[in-house]
Amino acid sequence: ENLSDPDKSVAFGAQFLVDHRQRDFYPPFTEYIDVAIARPVYVVRLEIGSPRGMGQVVKILAQSPDGSWVEVYSGKPQREAATKYTSMRTYHLWAPSICRTHFPVSVLRIAVDT
Repeated sequence: ENLSDPDKSVAFGAQFLVDHRQRDFYPPFTEYIDVAIARPVYVVRLEIGSPRGMGQVVKILAQSPDGSWVEVYSGKPQREAATKYTSMRTYHLWAPSICRTHFPVSVLRIAVDT
């Protein structure tokens, strides 16, 4: 289908039509949660608990003292865990293997596959 066809233009005309899919430009995990830590710590282990939607964490970033983001975990969503714990109606605790930080961390960013 040709979206730039003037007969199919909407609102403001064909010159304003955009022919792209969002998934071509953005990663599938565009949602994230920032976690603030009152007293900065060296991250050596993380444990994430979830009552629902478990297994969807795909990336964890730690903010360094200079403000840049450092990846400490990256992986695929755990669809099997989500199915298992949802069917059992059980709280899910997950502790991924991570890269330890060599600097104190006060903000973590947890990216989830939505």
